[in-house]
Amino acid sequence: RAVANADEASEVQMLRRYGPSVPPRRLVRLTHAFKKLRRWYDDGAISYPYSSRELVKIVQHLDRFPDDGVKAAASSIFDFDAQDPVLHAKLLGALDVVDSEKYDDAPAPAPP
Repeated sequence: RAVANADEASEVQMLRRYGPSVPPRRLVRLTHAFKKLRRWYDDGAISYPYSSRELVKIVQHLDRFPDDGVKAAASSIFDFDAQDPVLHAKLLGALDVVDSEKYDDAPAPAPP
């Protein structure tokens, strides 16, 4: 039986510990993107249950290399799926919202 993922506020709080220099809005967007990936897994659209472990790896990368985009940070996580170009594009597409400038005027998330 799989362990349930943390609620959004708890996950963002945990991510802040792994990526203190990553802007909170970006952490929230990453959490939303991973919720989408988890939903796809639950619906059978993808075969791997992306978890907080992969999300932490992305946040650690962004903390160390703040000029990298989220897709560069996620490349090591999604590289195996590059064997299926359609799936790889779908996974990377789920991350589009994270670095999108059109969401920069959204209200900042409340701290947990």
